[in-house]
Amino acid sequence: MKRKLIVSIIIIFMSLGCSKKHQTVRTVYTPELQKPATAEIGENMFSKTYAYFQYKYIVILLDSNDRKKYKTRKQGNRFDELEGTKCALYNGSLSLLDYNCDGTFTHLRNGDKLEKSVEYKLQPAPPTRITKDSFKRDVIYQGKIGNKIKISFQEFFASNGSFMIRDAYTQNIEYELDANGQAMIGFKGLRIKILNATNLNIEYQVTRDFIS
Repeated sequence: MKRKLIVSIIIIFMSLGCSKKHQTVRTVYTPELQKPATAEIGENMFSKTYAYFQYKYIVILLDSNDRKKYKTRKQGNRFDELEGTKCALYNGSLSLLDYNCDGTFTHLRNGDKLEKSVEYKLQPAPPTRITKDSFKRDVIYQGKIGNKIKISFQEFFASNGSFMIRDAYTQNIEYELDANGQAMIGFKGLRIKILNATNLNIEYQVTRDFIS
């Protein structure tokens, strides 16, 4: 009985060690700061997520035929370091390698060269673990009336492993554009440079993160 107890304790510690080894607490910005972007009415202009992430990015094959051939998921697969390259799609025996990290896979995991190169894109990986300290903030474009734009700021908190919106923290604010249809708007330290806005979409650049 004592021996079984010791073995069980060892297994538990090994499991905890393995689970924490690959997880890191990160803040992910979508889109990235300083990167020009476009959003339609009702879409998220900016999202800030703070949580536990197992991987930094997921990789999405651009061609649907490639996704079928290599049996990848449309929403993305793990992007990781593998077989001597820092840019690889991890998918078991069908893992793909990009030795130049230039956005194109050229080899299989076993080193065989692909008959046709496979193009891909990266996007931030979703959190794999949401704890009570995690949070999320979204900025939604609500449209334009006259020379004013309406922006919705939403905050989320962690609850039972998922994000729940804080209704009391949601704020809808109107901002006035200048004669050129541009503006620098702010909210709790966040700074967004508005480049162009219509009743269809908005072009902008997030220049600074929230202060708190």
